[in-house]
Amino acid sequence: MASVLAFSSSLLFAEEATDSQQVLPEPKPDQALVYVIQSVRTGMMVSTISSDQGILARLKGKTYTFAYMSPGWHLIWSGNWKQGLREIELLPGTVYYLWHIYPAGDLAFLDEEEGKEFLQELKLRELTRAEKAEGDRKAAEQEPKVRGALVSDPRRAVVEKVPMPAARPNNDGLLRVPAYTRVKLELMQTVSSGFNKPADAVWFRVAEDAAVDGTVWLRAGSPVKSTIVWLDPAGSHGRSGSLQIQIPAVRAADAVLVPVAGEILTGWKSRTTDAGAVAAAVVAGPILGGLLVKGRESHHIAGSQFTVATRAECWVAPAGESPAVSADPAAPITIRPLGKPQLALSSRNTPEPVEFVVETAEAIHGLELVAVRDWTLPEAVKATLRRTKADASSKENTLVASFDGWNFLRNVPPSSTPVSVRFRATRPQGEAFAASAEVALQSKN
Repeated sequence: MASVLAFSSSLLFAEEATDSQQVLPEPKPDQALVYVIQSVRTGMMVSTISSDQGILARLKGKTYTFAYMSPGWHLIWSGNWKQGLREIELLPGTVYYLWHIYPAGDLAFLDEEEGKEFLQELKLRELTRAEKAEGDRKAAEQEPKVRGALVSDPRRAVVEKVPMPAARPNNDGLLRVPAYTRVKLELMQTVSSGFNKPADAVWFRVAEDAAVDGTVWLRAGSPVKSTIVWLDPAGSHGRSGSLQIQIPAVRAADAVLVPVAGEILTGWKSRTTDAGAVAAAVVAGPILGGLLVKGRESHHIAGSQFTVATRAECWVAPAGESPAVSADPAAPITIRPLGKPQLALSSRNTPEPVEFVVETAEAIHGLELVAVRDWTLPEAVKATLRRTKADASSKENTLVASFDGWNFLRNVPPSSTPVSVRFRATRPQGEAFAASAEVALQSKN
């Protein structure tokens, strides 16, 4: 979708570059508000942040700036554009916090809470008219090279755009859904820059009924598939991992795919740890010291909620009642966890396999995880079955089901109380049956 980046007429200029007291503008309903932030005290160099329509910022030390941008896709890069390069679709009336990570030159998006915390500590740095003119010229020269680098960047995955639904002969009995109608989603799988990969599928569900004038067009619980379109694991200089998840569409009640705009951006989760480490390393040694500081992985935990919006006006059928869900018959077996599973999301330490003791007098095959709480997994997680002693006190071999740690735990929300999970397996005659267990997942962020 073609888009034009538009700066507000209130974008400040100065004859000489100065750091001013905070100016916090109001969001505009027809534009996106983008803050560009830098927070390192020791940075003496001026950092330039550019976009596909010109310069965005020149920051030094603990400073920030802002710009209004039109909705649509935009390319944004730092002076080190081979590292600091992001493509993002912006929504109108939405505020974004873009953090320039000095000295690595990486760019990461912060959530609202963290972005506002940063702003409290920073001063506004105004662009001079000369900086604006020269920055626009250089950005235009750089853009072809930056776009070429984006195409071949291994951190990126391309998702095919979903076209708008075809026009119908008439709209009788249909519901008009205006452009930018908000839809609230719940993340059903934990994602991490340390364990996921670009192009991985990630599942959401509609968190609450979406309605227009009181008529529901999208029921709570409807599954929504997304894709990781950008993933950069944590690295040196205290550089944290980053994630970008794109949700191309939601499926209305009449099976029509409704394109949506809105991406889940994850940049950093513990700025006090990383920022302090980076600053200390830079003071100790601007190059070697920084390289020794390992950043933290970025993540979102299952159960988190986000909002997307329809791209344009569309007509869909009103939603009926949610259909009843059929289940396999239960079997007289007991499944209980071995140990207490843990997931360290801020690092790349591979989770241990998750294992269960299966107490049954009959042979079973093909045990797999199919549901967590009231959520049926779109893709079941298969276990490996083996006969072994469950622990040192066991006298006889026991049937143990072993799941890959990450593939199992990403589907289970961390909780201080046990979470119910449901399994499916088959008897030798091929008859499917279900069994349940409870898992308490401890998460270390």
